[in-house]
Order: sequence, then C-alpha cells, then structure tokens
Amino acid sequence: MKVLNAATGKPRIDTAKIPNGVRLSIGAAIYKAVLQDMERPDFQEGFERWMAERNAAAKGAADGDTESKSCIRAADGEHK
Repeated sequence: MKVLNAATGKPRIDTAKIPNGVRLSIGAAIYKAVLQDMERPDFQEGFERWMAERNAAAKGAADGDTESKSCIRAADGEHK
C-alpha cells in the first residue's frame, strides 16, 4: 500500500488499495477521537481560535489579499 513519491522520496499511501473494512475502522477511530477531543475545553478554544483565523483569512482572500489566500491553502493541506 505504501510507495515512495518519486519527486520527494517521501512515502505515499495508495488509498485505493486499502480494503473498505479497514477504511471504515480508521474512519470510526478518527471520528471517536475527534468527538472526545471536542469535549475538552482547551481543544474547543484552540479550534474556535483556528476557525476565527481561517475565516479572517478567507475574508481577506475574498478581498484580494494574496497572503490570506496562501494561508487558506496551507490550512487546507496545500503547499504555499
């Protein structure tokens, strides 16, 4: 399931080869962990701060701020 990216040499997981049952198990585990984290006040505060920053960046991007656009892409997992 794991192959190396030719350009970066870093491992890349071919998700198409993961059996559906394993996908569901992974998804359920992540979902449970996120629900547990959301119950913690410190996690909620951090999440709300992140959302406010992301929304401010999105507003800046809509207004033509290129720095905000790159921040949104970075937050979404894209590279600058």
